[in-house]
Amino acid sequence: MLVECSHCGAGVVEVKCPWKGRDGRLTGMLKDTNSCVREVDGGKLQVKRTHHYYHQIQAQMYMCERSYADFVLRNVQEINVQRIQKDDSLS
Repeated sequence: MLVECSHCGAGVVEVKCPWKGRDGRLTGMLKDTNSCVREVDGGKLQVKRTHHYYHQIQAQMYMCERSYADFVLRNVQEINVQRIQKDDSLS
């Protein structure tokens, strides 16, 4: 999804609803080494730079000429939003 904000500028939103994280807390996904996220700053979830979701988001920003992405990870109980800046070294 493409978004425009007078304060933040032009970005994309990527929403993922992982099947493995559907029940319980999203932090439960950390037990799986193949998970798309890692824990940072005492409990915040962050998409792994080595995961294909990260590269998918970077490609969306590059192709749509956007400077940031909001990566939304959700299940029935929780929502986690991470702002990701465009990584020009990947383009």
